[in-house]
Amino acid sequence: DVTADPQYYHKAWQISENRSARAMRGLAMHHLRATEYETSMEYFEKTLALNPLQTSCWFSYGCASLASSNYDKAATAFRRCVILEEDNYEAWNNLAAAYIR
Repeated sequence: DVTADPQYYHKAWQISENRSARAMRGLAMHHLRATEYETSMEYFEKTLALNPLQTSCWFSYGCASLASSNYDKAATAFRRCVILEEDNYEAWNNLAAAYIR
C-alpha cells in the first residue's frame, strides 16, 4: 500500500495461491483511482467472492459500476452494502440512482 505499485498486489495474489482478498481489494482500488472502472470491477468481484462482508468494497464496486453505466451491477452492489450497513445514506442514495437509470 505504501508504494501503490500494483506488481506487489499481483505478487501477494500469487503467493497466497489466489486466496488474498486484500490483494484483490488493493488492485481494485488502484484501478478505481485510475478511473479504469471495468478493470476495477473485475478485481472487486474477486475480493468480494473471497470475503463478501466488505461493506466498503461493495460501495466502491457500486460506484465503479455506476461510472461504467452497468446499473444492474451497481444496484446489486448497493443493495448488498445497505444490507450490511443499513444506515449508510450514500449507499441508499446511489441505490436509488442506479434504479432510476
